[in-house]
Amino acid sequence: MVLQSENNVAIESFISLVDPRRGLMAIGYFLIKINGVSYGVKEKDATALANSYDAVVSRLEMRGKHIAPADWLILPSLSLAQILHESTWGYMSREQFAQEFNISQDKSKELIYKNNLMWAPDGDAAFDDGSRIYQFDIDDETVRLIGFNATHDCKVDISTLTDVTMNANDFYSVLKEWAESFYAEWKKRTI
Repeated sequence: MVLQSENNVAIESFISLVDPRRGLMAIGYFLIKINGVSYGVKEKDATALANSYDAVVSRLEMRGKHIAPADWLILPSLSLAQILHESTWGYMSREQFAQEFNISQDKSKELIYKNNLMWAPDGDAAFDDGSRIYQFDIDDETVRLIGFNATHDCKVDISTLTDVTMNANDFYSVLKEWAESFYAEWKKRTI
């Protein structure tokens, strides 16, 4: 199943094995595509899909609440990706982080988790390829997504860096349509 917006954001998923338990739902893969770059592990048994489903539903429920500081939103893609990655995964010292980004690492991490800015990884093996995707609700009408893969030495892989700003209704429509379609397919196949 592939659902795509007009702004080059898509969700692709595949169910290879259905499980009737809601906590597992199915085995398969879940990919997020931004500007043609695919994030996630595309293998028929990459992950249990309940986490990805729950993450999409959570994004829908938190519409308008994925808010970051205004000075982050005006940053170029790479600078913003570096702050986000170093906040949650990096190995900079707290002092180096504060000096480099002009915010404490603890404050930055708190903003990311409190406002549910990190979409991927979503808590399961779907993004074990090092994929990182962050979402920002800039206002009621605009969403910004930053995607990249992390390298083995915990840096942002610039060749995978994508950044898209799009209409919020278009973005949330893709999420809603995917969640409804996935749930219906899961229910149908568990009967």
